[in-house]
Amino acid sequence: MKKLFSFFAICCASAMLFTACESGSSVNYPTSYLYEVGQDIQYLCYDPYEAAEIQTAFNKAIGNDGSMIVAHKAPQDEQMKAACEEVKKQHADAKSIYLKYDLYRITDSAEPGVEKKSEIIGSYIMGQALTKTYTYYSILSNEDEAYAALEAQKESLDETVYNNSYHTLLRLLGVHKSSGGSYVHSESVFEARFRNVFDKLEEDYPPFDTYVATVCDSIANAHASDVLTVEAKVQVVKYQFLKEGQTEVWKHTFAPTVQ
Repeated sequence: MKKLFSFFAICCASAMLFTACESGSSVNYPTSYLYEVGQDIQYLCYDPYEAAEIQTAFNKAIGNDGSMIVAHKAPQDEQMKAACEEVKKQHADAKSIYLKYDLYRITDSAEPGVEKKSEIIGSYIMGQALTKTYTYYSILSNEDEAYAALEAQKESLDETVYNNSYHTLLRLLGVHKSSGGSYVHSESVFEARFRNVFDKLEEDYPPFDTYVATVCDSIANAHASDVLTVEAKVQVVKYQFLKEGQTEVWKHTFAPTVQ
């Protein structure tokens, strides 16, 4: 009986020791590090064929040939950054206006429930905009305020005067708003005149500012006597690519012609 009890005690002690060791141990799950280069397309001002060619060059340089991504057992950040810098140097004369690529490190753990983590560890910019100034023009107006002011006058205006004033606003300001789930767009005479050149990124040409102002003055003079019961303001501004702020190119306020 004593031997049986001793055997039972030894078994229990062994079981307790095994359980304690198992609960106190930690499992080392393997972690892989993968690298990939993706294009940042925030600014759509590049040649798509050139952009794809350069992206392929970046990925080949870091060991990603398109069919598979090489997994590393330890981070290779500095090596991958150095490889990308070489690709950037090789394409320093890119013809596109602006190209930006991001180097991603993807951390993949085999631990159950742990998701892959992707983060940008480097960015590479190239293109003509780094050495040349690119700009685009836009037309601004007091569209919302003008139409609201006219609507507020509707009950006090003769119907013909109201309608004529409304159509004057259509000519000078156009309509750009959402209505019933759809976007309503009607060009102003200014937008129609510069439809093919405004809101397009081009290399800066300062004499064009003078041309724009001259043409806008001519359009404004042609509509100076149109029936209008509220103020209509139109402005042409120029934005410099990759920089904050704007430059005023032309501005005009159409005063009411009918009191």
